[in-house]
Amino acid sequence: MIVMADVRRKQITILLSILITVFIISMALERPKHIEKFELAIDDIIYSLGIQKGKLDDIVIVAIDNQTVNAIGRWPWHRDRLAELISGIALRNPKVIGLDILLQRDFEEDTLGNTDRLASAIEAAGNVVVPSYFTLSKGGKIVDDSPPDFIYYNSFVLFDNPMTIGLYPIPRAIEVYSPAEQIGRASAAIGHVNLIPDSDGKIRWEPLVVSFNSHYFPSFAMQVARLYRNASPGGIKLVSGKGIQLGTQEIRTDAAMRIPISYSGGYNTFKYISASDIFEGDLPEDAFENKIVLVGYVAADNRDVVATPLTEVLPGVEKQASVVENLINGNILKGIKSSAWLNLLILILFGVLGPIILPRLALQYRVISIVGSLFLLFNIEYYMFVNYEIMLQFFYPAFELVLFLGISPLLANDRTGMGSKMRAAPLKDTMFGGRDLRGATQNMGNLEQTIVTSTADKIEYMGRYKIERVLGKGAMGTVYKGVDPAIGRPVAIKTIRIDRLDSDAEAAEMLKRLSQEAHSAGKLSHPNIIIIYDVGQERNLQYIAMEYLEGMTLEELLKQRKVLDFYKSALILKQTADALAYAHKQNVVHRDIKPANIMVLPDDTVKVMDFGIARADNMHMTQTGITVGTPNYISPEQLQGGDVDGRADIFSAGVVLYEAITGVKPFRGDNISSLVVNILNTVPAKPSQVNPEIPGELDIITMKALEKNREVRFQDAADFANDLRTFLGEKVQTSERNNLNDSAPNKVII
Repeated sequence: MIVMADVRRKQITILLSILITVFIISMALERPKHIEKFELAIDDIIYSLGIQKGKLDDIVIVAIDNQTVNAIGRWPWHRDRLAELISGIALRNPKVIGLDILLQRDFEEDTLGNTDRLASAIEAAGNVVVPSYFTLSKGGKIVDDSPPDFIYYNSFVLFDNPMTIGLYPIPRAIEVYSPAEQIGRASAAIGHVNLIPDSDGKIRWEPLVVSFNSHYFPSFAMQVARLYRNASPGGIKLVSGKGIQLGTQEIRTDAAMRIPISYSGGYNTFKYISASDIFEGDLPEDAFENKIVLVGYVAADNRDVVATPLTEVLPGVEKQASVVENLINGNILKGIKSSAWLNLLILILFGVLGPIILPRLALQYRVISIVGSLFLLFNIEYYMFVNYEIMLQFFYPAFELVLFLGISPLLANDRTGMGSKMRAAPLKDTMFGGRDLRGATQNMGNLEQTIVTSTADKIEYMGRYKIERVLGKGAMGTVYKGVDPAIGRPVAIKTIRIDRLDSDAEAAEMLKRLSQEAHSAGKLSHPNIIIIYDVGQERNLQYIAMEYLEGMTLEELLKQRKVLDFYKSALILKQTADALAYAHKQNVVHRDIKPANIMVLPDDTVKVMDFGIARADNMHMTQTGITVGTPNYISPEQLQGGDVDGRADIFSAGVVLYEAITGVKPFRGDNISSLVVNILNTVPAKPSQVNPEIPGELDIITMKALEKNREVRFQDAADFANDLRTFLGEKVQTSERNNLNDSAPNKVII
C-alpha cells in the first residue's frame, strides 16, 4: 500500500507540474491584459536602467511651440502659414522634411487658396513626407474601397513572396484618412501615423506596415528613412514575417511587421528649434544641411502626445523622431524572435526544477530560494537586455515559481493519503470552480440557425413589403424604398448587416438589442419623430420598416450652405429638442444625435431619425473598436463609458446647434485621439466669438447645452426647447421665413 501511495503521489506531482507549466505558458502566449500590465511595468524598469542613447545629430525638430503661437497666432493656422514655414525650412537644405500634421481636405482652406499654396511649397521643396491615418479593425468590412489613387502610389511594390504576405498578422485597416488631394500629390511620400498602444496605454512598438484593400502601406517614419537613404519606392522590399529590406539595410521585425521603439530619453531628447526662428529668419542658411527636419505642434495645449516607458507625456513628433533614428541608424532591438524561445525555455526549466527542489526544502528555505531565484532572474533579464538586446519575461516565470511554492506542501514526501484525496476530486470541479462547460459547444452550434450571415443585393420582397429601389448603403446595411401592398403606403426599409460583426455571440447580442430598441422606438408617436411601422427578419436579413420622407438632412443643408441663419437653426433645434423631450419621457435615449439624423422636410418640419437603430450601430462600434467617421457629436459621458441618459442627447444637440450657427464644429482635432481629448477637456469659443452677429441669448443657450458636467447642462430637453422657443418668440416676427430647401432639389434621404 505504501508503494502504491508513493506511485500515486509521483503521478499527481507530475500531473500538477505539467498543468501549472502549461497554464503559465498559455498565459505568457496569450498575455491577458490584467496580468500583462505587471510584466510591462517590470520591463519598463529594466528598459530605463539599460537605456542607451542613439545617434541624434541627424534629426532636428522644428517645433510649433508657445513662442511661435504667441508670435504668429492661435493654432490651427491657415495653411498659407504652413507653406511659408515649409519654404523657410527648404531654403536651409534639409535632406528630408517630415510634416507631422494631418492635413485632410478643408473646404474653407481650399476656397481661400491656402491648400494650393501649401501644396506648391511642398512640391517646390521636393522632399516632404506627409501623414495619413487608417481606421484599424481585425474583422470589419472595408468602409471605402476607392480612396484617392495617390494613396496607392505610396504602398509597397516589392515583396519576397506576394502569395504568403497575407498569412501574417499585419495590422489591417478598413478606412483611410488621406491628406488633401493637392497636398498628397505634391508630397514626396505619404506614410501612416497609426499608434498601437500596449494594454497599459504606452507606445512601445511601431507598426511599420498597415494593410488596406490588399495593399501594404509604410509608416510615416519608414518613409522619412527611405528618403534619407535615397531609396525609391522600388528600393524597399517587404520580407514576409521577417522585416523590411531598405536598400542594403535589413530592418528586422516581428511577424506583424512591428519593431520595438528604442527611446533615447524623454521630452527634449532631440534638438528642438522654434518655428518662430524660421519665420523671423534668425537661422543660418546651412542650419539643416543634409539633416532630417520633423515639423510638429508642441505648444502647451498640444493633445498629440504619447506615453512611453520613460515618460508619461512625449510629443508625437518626438516619438516619430525616435522611430526615424532607430531606422536610419539600425538602433533596433535584435532579439525579437530569440526572446520568445528563451522565455519558453525558462518556463519549461522552472516547470521541471520547481516541483523537484521546492518540496524537499523546509518552508523558510522555500521562501529564500524563491526570493533568490527572482533576484537572479531580474539580473539575468537586465544582462540580456544590455548586452544582447533581448527583453525576457519576468512576471510569468515569477508567477510560476509562486504557484509551485503554494502547492509544494502537497508534493512533499509524506504518506498522509493526500494523493488519494487529490485523485478523488473531479477535475472539472477543482479546475473550473464546479462549472460544467460541456454544453457550450451545443449552444454555440444553435446560433448558426438564428444569426444573419449575409445579404442579397437583389431583393424583391422584405416581409410583406415590395422593394422598389435602393435609396442608399451604409456601414451597417442597405436602405430601400418599398411599398406596403395592403394599403399602398410607401415605406423606407433599413436592413442591418450582421455579417459586419466579429463573432456569433456579438451578432446574437446585437439582434437582441436591435429588437428591443426597435420596439421601444416603435412606441414613439410625435410629429418630430420618424414613425417605425414594423420590425422583422426575412431571408437572413434583419429589417426595420419606417416612414418614407422626402427632404434633406441637416447634414446636406450644412454642406450646401456651410452656415444657416441662426433663427432657422434655432427653429430646427427647437423641434429636435421637442422630439427628444418626448422620447426621454418614454425612457428612450437616442445616443446618436447628429446632422445626418435630423431630416428637414420641404415645409421646414423636422423629423428625428434612427431612434433605436443608433444604439445598435453604437454597440457594434464600441464592442469591435470600429469607428466610422469621427465622434464630433458624442457626449463626454459616452466617451468615458459612463451611464448615459437624456442629457447626453442634449449635449449632442448643442454641438449640432453650434455647428449650424457658426459653420464650424465646436470640437476638432488632427486625429481621433486629439478630438476625443478636446471633447473631454476643451471649452469651445462662444458662438458670438466665431460670428459676432449671433445674439448673446443664443450664446447662453448653446453653451449651456455644451456643459461637460451634465449636472450643469440642461436637465431636460424640454427646458432646452423652451429656451429656444423663447428666443424665437422674441425674434421670429422679424425673421424672413424662407423655405430651407428652396435652393436645393428634393432628395430622398433616410
